[in-house]
Amino acid sequence: MESVPECLTLRNRVYSPAKIISAASEVGANVFQVACFKSNAYLAQSPQFYKQMAIAADFEKGYTIGAVFRAENANGHRNLTEFVGLDLEMAFGYHYQEVVDTICDLFIQIFKSLTERFVESLVSTGIKNYHRHFLLFDLDSRGVAEFSQEQPREF
Repeated sequence: MESVPECLTLRNRVYSPAKIISAASEVGANVFQVACFKSNAYLAQSPQFYKQMAIAADFEKGYTIGAVFRAENANGHRNLTEFVGLDLEMAFGYHYQEVVDTICDLFIQIFKSLTERFVESLVSTGIKNYHRHFLLFDLDSRGVAEFSQEQPREF
């Protein structure tokens, strides 16, 4: 979705695309190994590697959006071996609240974008599944918090 990069770029974040790498990037997770020119490469287990390199290169705010591949032996029906992940990293200068504000702004932007671009689908889904018009209010951090309190907890 375009709204995530738009929101993060406006807040001076550096985008670092995730790539296939030549060594496993995380300890403790199984990897997807791919034969490549008489050698091995590994699909990214997390989009964090290149983003962390940007932070180490003195960019204060970075993010990456990319494919994540997990070869985990899980028995649950909710286990995903491949998904698209968003990974944010930032150095905060004054207080951890800077991170909280960034995440709040990001979620508000995502929900505003969803209501603008997919309003008909959201209304029909809301009526069908929740018996109400949901996500059709002016979003701010208080509105998001109140909305989340109203929703049933499934997990």
